[in-house]
Amino acid sequence: MGLERLVPKVPEMAPSVTLPVAAPDRRAARARHRNRRLGAATLAALLACQAAHAALPAARPVPGGVAILDLGPATGSPPSVVRDTRRVLVAADAGRWYAVVGIPLAATPGSESVDVAAGDGSRRTQSFAVEPKQYVTQQLTVAPKHVDLSPADLARYEREKVTLARVLGTWTDRGPATLALAV
Repeated sequence: MGLERLVPKVPEMAPSVTLPVAAPDRRAARARHRNRRLGAATLAALLACQAAHAALPAARPVPGGVAILDLGPATGSPPSVVRDTRRVLVAADAGRWYAVVGIPLAATPGSESVDVAAGDGSRRTQSFAVEPKQYVTQQLTVAPKHVDLSPADLARYEREKVTLARVLGTWTDRGPATLALAV
């Protein structure tokens, strides 16, 4: 009698209908647990870096990563570093100058180099290795309407393309407030 009020009434289903019952997915649970631990470890590492006043991101010289190049003692003005006609960020850390070189995702593993111009006018080339990296990928097949821009979005892209190129091509001598990168 009192139980009927607590249990909601479920409509009857035809006997031929079978509903899938989700079994506990232990792999998914382990993955969630691992992700929580990884998130906690990442947060702890970021806080430790901030506490130690570390100015540089972790070096990951792979396509889509960052190479950190030691340029020598941080005396005088910072050196100017150029890679493929584009300026590279230079930052001081622990009494040394470092170049923070972003590596395009489309980069081919192998030897790369930057041109370094010191404050005294001397110039040199500094090489670094881009290591191979195999990223996990997922292939999706979707309708063209989810890939191709609509006429309105294409017009907006054309209007903003010049402005975005100008912004992305701008160099500011004042560095960013932090070099902490999301992991």
